[in-house]
Amino acid sequence: MELIGQLIDFVLHIDKHLGEVIADYGYWTYFILFAIVFMETGLVVMPFLPGDSLLFAAGAFAATGALDVWVLFVLLAAAAIVGRGPHTMEIVAATAGTDGSKSDILAVEIGGTRTPFTVEGGRQELVMKGREVFKEAVEHMSAAAHEVLAQAGVRLEDIALLVPHQANMRILDAVRGELGLPAEKVVINVQEYGNTGSASVPLALWEARQQGRIKPGDLVLLVSFGAGFHWAGMLLRC
Repeated sequence: MELIGQLIDFVLHIDKHLGEVIADYGYWTYFILFAIVFMETGLVVMPFLPGDSLLFAAGAFAATGALDVWVLFVLLAAAAIVGRGPHTMEIVAATAGTDGSKSDILAVEIGGTRTPFTVEGGRQELVMKGREVFKEAVEHMSAAAHEVLAQAGVRLEDIALLVPHQANMRILDAVRGELGLPAEKVVINVQEYGNTGSASVPLALWEARQQGRIKPGDLVLLVSFGAGFHWAGMLLRC
């Protein structure tokens, strides 16, 4: 059992063991990396394999000359392209924006050079001006939705689902009304989990897929907002 545990740890954390792999396997390291990236991009059952951290580690070793950066680039790019499955999500269009003049309506006034974080003090409570946040959130999420649809040349009626940031029911209902979408085309789970912040859109997207509400080829529209004041929109082909 100890051997199996060591093997699992090695596979899941190969980025941490990459130096040992290079020393033990030499040129075979390139094929190991190719296989991992191929499985990461093409097999749904392999999301637990190291991704970004592995690429970062490989780049660090390439900088020392232990790996050839051009061989890495060609092999890993090929692995990502070839490994892409027929039902992999594709980003069709995206937009994002920030209005710093509205930063005071939703913020925690600490951090950075203006108000450095200290354990002893500083304003650490969340500042949220509800009415202004509502107005800005509805306006910018709706505008972001229209912008990405225009980029992609897609009509609103062509989308299968809208997955908005799960802030609260009032904002969600207002965005749905602004876009003129029927309730069945909007994913809402805030009543189940509350506002989970930056996790709310991926959580709602995952839940919609689990429920069978998203089929291969469907267009899914994501919109969100946050402190800053930031907003974003993205159109996915699933």
